[in-house]
Amino acid sequence: MSILSITLSLIGTNAQELTIEECKLAAEKGIFLAQADLGFLYFTGHSQVLGTIPQDYVKSMHYLQLAALNSAARGKETSKLKVLCMAYLAQLYEWGHEHDKRLKTDHDEAFFWAYAALSNELSSDCGEELYKNIIEIAVKGMCEYAQIDRRFVSEFMYLKETAIVKDFAIQYFLDKIYSHAVRWNEHSANSLNFKSRRNKDGSYKYIGELHDGKPNGIGILFLKNAIYCGDFINGKFHGNGYLEYKESGSIKVGEWRNDKLHDGVYYEGGKRVEPSAIYKDGKDLWPRPTSLNIGKTDKRGNVIPNPENMNLSVRWASGLVGSNKSNPTGDLYRWGSTNPNHKFQSSSQSAPNYLPRSACLAIYGGAGRHSDISGTGYDAPFCLWSNSWRMPTLKEMKELISECKIDIEKDGTLKIMRTDDISDGFLCVKVPCGTNGYGIWTGSIDPWDSEKAYVLIIDVRSGKLNIETKDRECDFAILPVTEVPFYNSELYQLP
Repeated sequence: MSILSITLSLIGTNAQELTIEECKLAAEKGIFLAQADLGFLYFTGHSQVLGTIPQDYVKSMHYLQLAALNSAARGKETSKLKVLCMAYLAQLYEWGHEHDKRLKTDHDEAFFWAYAALSNELSSDCGEELYKNIIEIAVKGMCEYAQIDRRFVSEFMYLKETAIVKDFAIQYFLDKIYSHAVRWNEHSANSLNFKSRRNKDGSYKYIGELHDGKPNGIGILFLKNAIYCGDFINGKFHGNGYLEYKESGSIKVGEWRNDKLHDGVYYEGGKRVEPSAIYKDGKDLWPRPTSLNIGKTDKRGNVIPNPENMNLSVRWASGLVGSNKSNPTGDLYRWGSTNPNHKFQSSSQSAPNYLPRSACLAIYGGAGRHSDISGTGYDAPFCLWSNSWRMPTLKEMKELISECKIDIEKDGTLKIMRTDDISDGFLCVKVPCGTNGYGIWTGSIDPWDSEKAYVLIIDVRSGKLNIETKDRECDFAILPVTEVPFYNSELYQLP
């Protein structure tokens, strides 16, 4: 059944007697059928009921939105017409966003109405082309917001099997979204109770779970000056969430309680490399952690590299301590020494550089030490780069080799990437060969033999990695880590 035939059957036989002005007056007074018919009239540029007038999509938006938000419109046929209003609104906003910058229409308007139409059971009965367009708009919006909260991708999993979708690009998007959801073991769409809500003046729009008419569960809230995506309780931001201010691009991300950021980070102006503030227990930490000093020179004149986001518990530096253009392999360090030129002090009495064992251990991590040195005065990156950098712990090194694919080349180069493609982070470091072969120190001491510490041993012949304990006076490389929070806007971006 066409839009026009539905409208005609609902308006009745007296429709031919309506003038355009009378229909406009009826629409402004809340008569749903007048709103819908004017909306379609201005969209198509012609109507058998009201005659032909120039196409005007701004007016079409106005009347279609009135109809879509008309709470008095009920009944099977009326509901079908209302869903069509939502679908056409989605197309109008998408077109306005792409072609008319004067309107400054946000893409989230198109996404909202496409989602509203699909969630209200828009089907291919409305026409193949329209249905495909609405799916495309919804999928594009889903790709955009999947980077904020991956739980939303599951809401569109049911579209993957939609027979009407023949366009390769749309199917590609859907496949990506589906595999993304499956990888994270998210709920299937029918286990969520997502609804769409908005107020008539457009000051807010909401897609998500509702209870007693309020946001409860996960959802996206579009405000005039910001977008929040995450968890809600009783209408308030509560749980994990992400808030982005539209004009400034500033971001708050972390755990929320009663509309306030409790534990998380704030990035001013959308600069997502280093946070402007870190929140703990609802308070902005002060003094703030020292900068990562990215791009600056360390105390030995070497440029401090970027941290790479591998979506692990810490970020790993993209270069070894002491590495630079002329020395890409970096320096070799004894465990606990912050000086790469520190001469090896032997504990063997027959050696010319003999020192008593206690004196030797005092140089490399401190005599009587039974604890890790990460983040202490014996930690080279902590002392040379800034107190936001440190040596990795044994646990973090194990995480790196278990969660990442690591290729080993004959010259000691390691190529490191995530195995599950959830992050596009990539590390390539050339490890120098020391007296005891290739290796990277951790800051963790051997709890059973405090004269030794854990190191990642790299066997370039067999291409294998092993975590072993070695004497603290051995020389190996250091690949630093940082715990400074970081939000990667492309972490969950779907191509």
